[in-house]
Amino acid sequence: MTEPKLDEGTQRLVDDLMQKPRSFDRDEILRRAKRFKYHDYKADHPTPEILLARHLIAAGYRDLAVRCAEGRYQQGKEEADAWLASESEETRQIANDPEMRAKMEEVFALAADRFGSLTGEQLLDATGLGDAVATQTDKGKN
Repeated sequence: MTEPKLDEGTQRLVDDLMQKPRSFDRDEILRRAKRFKYHDYKADHPTPEILLARHLIAAGYRDLAVRCAEGRYQQGKEEADAWLASESEETRQIANDPEMRAKMEEVFALAADRFGSLTGEQLLDATGLGDAVATQTDKGKN
């Protein structure tokens, strides 16, 4: 069976993980990545980036968790557009509603004002992901 084509964000994650020494944790994160468990639009987890950062920290890959917080493994506009096209008409109407778009842009602007100048390292610390999360991973979920 051939593996599905990976998007750029997931491929960057796979490439970065392949630079790490082989271990159970590395291979498990790779397996999950290739099954889109950390994908912004395909994952069944509500916050796949946080899940990824937690798994990376638990595996001892804080450097990759920092890259995750910096958006290195996010999916791009092409994946966002494909997701939106696959959603229901109601979801597309909401996403394309000018009033809703204005509200979303306002929320994103506030987030950028608050967090936009932080480095990935600072984001991990600000969210608490850099702390004891490594001992509280999802105990085999996903």
